[in-house]
Amino acid sequence: MTDWTQGPWAVDPMGWGAVGDVSTVDGNRAIAQAQPCQPLAAGKPDTERAANAQLIAAAPELYEALEEAAKRLRFMAARMSAYIDAVGMLNDRDDETLAFAAVAESEAQAALAKARGE
Repeated sequence: MTDWTQGPWAVDPMGWGAVGDVSTVDGNRAIAQAQPCQPLAAGKPDTERAANAQLIAAAPELYEALEEAAKRLRFMAARMSAYIDAVGMLNDRDDETLAFAAVAESEAQAALAKARGE
């Protein structure tokens, strides 16, 4: 369980034109406000700020998806390892595939830990 506000989150869920405001979808809890990354030029669209806000708003879903992907990678690597132990290597790329899955799962776990503040 995490201490952050449960999602889903949205950018300007009430439709007030607040480019960088991220809140719960019902608008009852403010999550963050993406600030301009540089002084805004007159008439220039604030696309970077809007994109940052979209990324922040997607955080709960991204966390859940990455958590699930890490679990599946760990499961697939365990199954493949058990198969190799029982039957033997299918080809010379089996070790490479297992190493790739282990690195990907480790990177996913590191990103999840960073999100949890660990």
